[in-house]
Formats: sequence, structure tokens, C-alpha cells
Amino acid sequence: MQLCDKNIPMMGNRLKDIIGREKVSAYRLSKDLGLDKGHLSKFLNGKAEYSVKKLTIIADYLGYDIEFVKRKPSHCLFSVDFFFVLIALIFIVFSP
Repeated sequence: MQLCDKNIPMMGNRLKDIIGREKVSAYRLSKDLGLDKGHLSKFLNGKAEYSVKKLTIIADYLGYDIEFVKRKPSHCLFSVDFFFVLIALIFIVFSP
């Protein structure tokens, strides 16, 4: 999964906050999970990204869940709800 570039610093900052709150060092995180220390440092500074699978492993280690929260409308031209309403209207109009 490719993440938007503008989200990478936000995710790194969020992880920094969490490891600080949980009193886990970046070194301990990288050592316990077998993560490359340099890559983790880049992620924490918004210069690299991790896959959703890796982020899930990190979250689980720290006792957190990963949630996908909708922040804005998708890039779809039509929403699924609109599509079903459109199909229902077509069915009503063209039914005998």
C-alpha cells in the first residue's frame, strides 16, 4: 500500500509520541522487532515509510490498534450509496 507523502511525517510524529508515552526507545523498538535502525529513524523523521503490515506489527508491540478513519470523501466520482439509489430509480422508471 502506497501512502500519501504528506501523511508520512504525521505518522512518524504519531509514533514518536506513542513510544515516548510508552517509554520505549527507538533502539528498543528496532532491536525487539528486527527493524533497521536507520529506516526507523527516517520514518520517525518523515523521510521514509513502512508497509501497513510493518505498522501493524509495531502497533501490536506497543499495545495499539491501527484504525483507518475516513477524513475526507474518496476520489470516486460516485459514492456507492448514490450508485444504488441510481439503480433503484432506473428500475422504478423502467419497470412495467
